[in-house]
Amino acid sequence: MNYLVILIAIFVVYRSYRLFFAPDEWDKTKVKESFQKDTKVIIFTAYDLKFSTKPYVTKNKEILQKYADIHGHEYKMVIDYDNDISPYWLRVKVLKELLENTKDGSIIAYFDADAVPSHMDVSITDFISSLKSSADIFISEDPDIEWNPVYPGVFNTGVFFCRNSPRSRDFVNQWFSMYKPEGWIKDSSNKWTCKFPCLYAGENYEQGAFSKLYKSSDKNLIQRLNYTTLACSKSSSKCFALHLMGASDIKRDMIFEDMLKK
Repeated sequence: MNYLVILIAIFVVYRSYRLFFAPDEWDKTKVKESFQKDTKVIIFTAYDLKFSTKPYVTKNKEILQKYADIHGHEYKMVIDYDNDISPYWLRVKVLKELLENTKDGSIIAYFDADAVPSHMDVSITDFISSLKSSADIFISEDPDIEWNPVYPGVFNTGVFFCRNSPRSRDFVNQWFSMYKPEGWIKDSSNKWTCKFPCLYAGENYEQGAFSKLYKSSDKNLIQRLNYTTLACSKSSSKCFALHLMGASDIKRDMIFEDMLKK
């Protein structure tokens, strides 16, 4: 019983910390046109061929392409036809390659296939400018850490933005070096599974690896955002990226369909 009381007390302290010291929420009303129209922005998604045929994924592509066209960004849908790397790590591999082939100052923006900009009228450059940060990597906490203080995947890698610089390239190179092919199994249906024992969002996943690397990284490199900013499940003035993680494919398809009608 005493242990239960101690655990409850620890959780209360943690929740109080989250309430008063959590990263600030983004506010759309603070966005002003940055006039960074000449900044190259590449938006990309990355998945295997089988995954790319899902209806909501097709609609995701349409929304991201529409958004890119509005703001003069470039959109790339990267399909891993060979399926030779864990799909969780594919985004890191592609990010590394894009950083190697673009100029310093360019911005690479990753969106999962179930994530889209919540405010089509705000460019990624203006979003970053509104943060008034000297960071080069912009990423939200994962919603799960709101209730789970020991959740290993502190950050949600379903949406993140990376400004090309020597220090961001160094970070991404270290991040990708944490991928362990021997820690993954691809079955006869081409489905990838993390080898047991393997905790979801732990170090074998890109999410847990990012969180571990963050602990030893330059904190000025990474802008840590509230989960309501890039990992929100409902649109609001505090939500820049709508991320429908955990939602059914049918619900994702319906929401994306509604967005395309607007």
